[in-house]
Amino acid sequence: MKVNILCERVFTDWLLKYIREYHFILKQEAINSGAFVAGCSVATIHRYLAPLTSMKGPLREARDETGTAIISFRQQPKMKSTKKKPRSRAVMLGHDKGGGNQCG
Repeated sequence: MKVNILCERVFTDWLLKYIREYHFILKQEAINSGAFVAGCSVATIHRYLAPLTSMKGPLREARDETGTAIISFRQQPKMKSTKKKPRSRAVMLGHDKGGGNQCG
């Protein structure tokens, strides 16, 4: 069991680092090289890859213009900035709008 956890962690770390650097990898290369890097079987790597490319996983599988399967990061949806305005020191201390000291 410990070997499986170790192999999965080594494979996942290697794959994510590779894709961060090169933006994609051929699926077959991810499986074959991943098996070599992690020290486990191709079948095992195939099972590790499935959740990473699932609907909730960080990766996606697509086909390039030649029909070859590639793995890349999912595109993150562009969202409006969720940065909040910094609060004034008075608000943080509870002295806003006449709040004053609320103690006894």
